[in-house]
Parts: sequence; structure tokens; C-alpha cells
Amino acid sequence: MFKENCNFKYIESYGNKKANLEFDKQLNTWLRFIGDKSIEIPWSAEELSLSCLEDIPAFEEGYVDQDCNKDWIVIGKVIGDPIIYNSKTKEILTSVHGVGKWKWNQISPNIEVFDQVMSVWCDLYSKKYNYNIYDEDFIILESFINDLKTNLLNIMPVIYVDNFLTMVDD
Repeated sequence: MFKENCNFKYIESYGNKKANLEFDKQLNTWLRFIGDKSIEIPWSAEELSLSCLEDIPAFEEGYVDQDCNKDWIVIGKVIGDPIIYNSKTKEILTSVHGVGKWKWNQISPNIEVFDQVMSVWCDLYSKKYNYNIYDEDFIILESFINDLKTNLLNIMPVIYVDNFLTMVDD
């Protein structure tokens, strides 16, 4: 699992809101893996945050309202953009916030593959590139994007890879 390959840090709880929520087997397994505290993973511009069970209600604030799909659970965020688990289709989705209308992109076919994607990210970012993925103009290195894309294509279809890469290089 990706935590073995990643220099992550635990983050403080988002408000001690005890989540009294029930989820399917895949999400329960993921949340057990995340542990008792939400975590942050170094990302391209900021950190990618992944929610523990207790913090899901706080992660959902601002993203989930009465018009939101009831099958969606916010499991993380990156640069303010939510990362959603769809409990019906099992896909992982994201959308850019603050642009008026949500345009949802599928970034992984399921949570197990998402774990593999995070592992690839962590391995490349921390081990191969030693946290240095920018050139002198603060543009992500083309070699990093190419390595990431090549590795991701080994674990999921191109549509997911292309959508995932928008989280990295937008």
C-alpha cells in the first residue's frame, strides 16, 4: 500500500466530529488502512490530504450539499479540489472547485487501483525524483510527467490516467 512508499505526515483532526457512518467493504478497508488520523502526502503544488473516518464530515464541508450525489463520499482533497469515492460505481472522482459548475472526472476505476496510483506517485516523487519535480521556472519536469503516465498506464486505462494527470499538471 502507498503509505509504505511515501513520506507522509499525519495531520490534526478537523474537529472531533465523530463519524457515525457505514460504508461498503472497499471503503472500510481503505479507511482502516489510512488509520486514526488523516494524512498529507507531498504533492505538486501543495499536499494531497486523505481523510480518516473521523474527518470525513469535515472533508465534506463545502463540497457536499442537498444537491450532491448521495453515493459520493469525500475521501480527500488536493489544492482545494475534492477527491470523491462513488459508493455505487466504486470509482474515484475529482473536480476543480471555484469555477462555477462542477465537472467531475474519473481518476481511478476503484479504491484499490487508487491505492496503487498513490504508491506510484510516492515512489516517483520521493525516491526517483527526490522531491525535485520542478525545473528552474517552477514547471513540473516533463520527464516526471512522462514517468508518471507510463507507470499509471500499467495499472489503469488511459482515460483515468489523463484525468488523474490534470490533478498534477493544471
